[in-house]
Amino acid sequence: MSNNILNEATQLIQVFEGFESKPYQDSADIWTVGIGFTIWNHKPVTQYYPSEVSSEESSSYLETLVSNLNVKLLEDITVSLTDNQNVALLSFCYNIGIEAFRNSTMLKDINEGDFSSAANEFPKWNQSAGKVVQGLVTRRSIEQKRFMTS
Repeated sequence: MSNNILNEATQLIQVFEGFESKPYQDSADIWTVGIGFTIWNHKPVTQYYPSEVSSEESSSYLETLVSNLNVKLLEDITVSLTDNQNVALLSFCYNIGIEAFRNSTMLKDINEGDFSSAANEFPKWNQSAGKVVQGLVTRRSIEQKRFMTS
């Protein structure tokens, strides 16, 4: 597997997630820090923990998370992916969580080799706490386009 895939996925995730050095509540009121982290040093992020994280720490942590996520992702996929499909799915799974992906129609479609139907699943994942979020609409559109690019 190419380090290029991991680097591109990490960069894409950083664009979508942004960076916050101090804990904040995301659109679903979940405490988050850094580059969309809800866990820091094996503990849940809270209003007071961690008090602050650096950009460097966050980037390093994200690289580790994306690498680990890729291992899990590829365990679930039974067909070959293009680099762009892999990058798009890493961004997608980072955002929704690997368990949600494992239970998704998208994974079923991918494993059946129906990439067109799988791509049509991206826009369906545009809500947070039951509300459509424009940032997720945009993110899914970009992920979908990347997934369908050879």
